[in-house]
Amino acid sequence: MQPFVRADDSLNRRPDGIGLGLYLVKAFADLHGARVQLESVPDRGTTASVVLPAWRVRSGPSLKLVASGDA
Repeated sequence: MQPFVRADDSLNRRPDGIGLGLYLVKAFADLHGARVQLESVPDRGTTASVVLPAWRVRSGPSLKLVASGDA
């Protein structure tokens, strides 16, 4: 994951960002000993998951963050 890089550089795509999102997610994940997993399905989209090591997770209610958009 490199900063300022987009996977789809086609001319018909809306310019809705500068390409730092996943780079920043990866940087924060690295700081916490986590890893970023990407799963892409053609014509369906991409799912990005951050997997934290057990020692970084507090016990308590489960938390699931879901982001969605017009990607």
